[in-house]
Amino acid sequence: MKISPYLFFNGNCAKAIALYEKAFQVKAERMPYEGAEALVSHAQFEIGGDFIMLCDAPPENPAQFGNNMMITIQFHESELPAVRAAFDTLKEDGEVIMELAETAWSKCFGLLTDKFGVKWNMCQS
Repeated sequence: MKISPYLFFNGNCAKAIALYEKAFQVKAERMPYEGAEALVSHAQFEIGGDFIMLCDAPPENPAQFGNNMMITIQFHESELPAVRAAFDTLKEDGEVIMELAETAWSKCFGLLTDKFGVKWNMCQS
């Protein structure tokens, strides 16, 4: 069994996809809304064997971002350069809560909210 986060956006999902493709060096699969090709009806990309799914919420049921979701990326020491590059990309126009650094619980841990309001937790396992 796998758990995949599903993120909803209000008309800016394509911009979020572009940010995440750059940050994680991935290519998302995506499907547009029929009749509204600028909107994304479903997209997904893979990081380390797990998928993150995202879409634009329908206008009659807009997305409401809060503090009830976070995406955690657990990584090995050998993956640190890629994680550092992703963290640096995601923090552009976002808010760093805790810069990547050694903590009592991890050799490298960082926490940020990207410019779309999505919280990211990066932790070396």
